[in-house]
Amino acid sequence: MVHPEQAGAIALSPDGKLIAFAAVRSNGDVFRLYVRRLDELTARALPDTDRAVDPFFSPDGQWIGFFTDRKLKKVAITRSEEHTSEL
Repeated sequence: MVHPEQAGAIALSPDGKLIAFAAVRSNGDVFRLYVRRLDELTARALPDTDRAVDPFFSPDGQWIGFFTDRKLKKVAITRSEEHTSEL
C-alpha cells in the first residue's frame, strides 16, 4: 500500500485517463513510479524506476519521463523498456 504522506509529484496523462506518481511503499522501500487509471483504484509499479522523482508524460502519452541518480530517463507505459540520458 502507498501512503499519501510518502508520495511525490503527480502527473496527469494528456488524455486525462492516467496519473503517474512517485511514491514509497509502506515497507519504507525507495521511491518508484506508479501509474493508475482514474477509473480504477489500484496503481501498478513501473519496472526499473527506483529512486524516481518528478514524473511527466510525453505529449503522446506513451512514455513517462522522470529523473533518477542525476539522469533523465523514460519508460514506456505498456512495456518495461527504459532509456537513459546523462544530465
